Amino acid sequence: MESEYIAMFTTANHIVLIVALKTQFGLEPKRPYIWCDNQPEISIVTGGGMNFKRSRFMNIKYHWVRKAYEKKEFHVNYVESKSNVADLFTKRLPPNPLKYLRGYFMENYFERDNVEEYEDSEED
Repeated sequence: MESEYIAMFTTANHIVLIVALKTQFGLEPKRPYIWCDNQPEISIVTGGGMNFKRSRFMNIKYHWVRKAYEKKEFHVNYVESKSNVADLFTKRLPPNPLKYLRGYFMENYFERDNVEEYEDSEED
């Protein structure tokens, strides 16, 4: 959870900077979304009442994410692991999930594979 929390810190930091840049250019940016597949992380960011003892050992600077969320700088949404497109870049996937997630990128260029939504396998 800690490594994903640090990744959210980095993502949120970049989002806030990009929104500020767009505002300086006179644009009116919408509040962006951060999609995450880790529910404890989302709970800590949104202040959902869950208190994790290990989170107190994380570097204090990473808790800036919670303050930025409270200022309504961005939305945080949950995405199921089987629909998380970022897994294409971060994990080794079996063939069915790979073909399913690849469809998000390739549907405009190639015909989408006839692959039904895969079910989680027990071989994780």
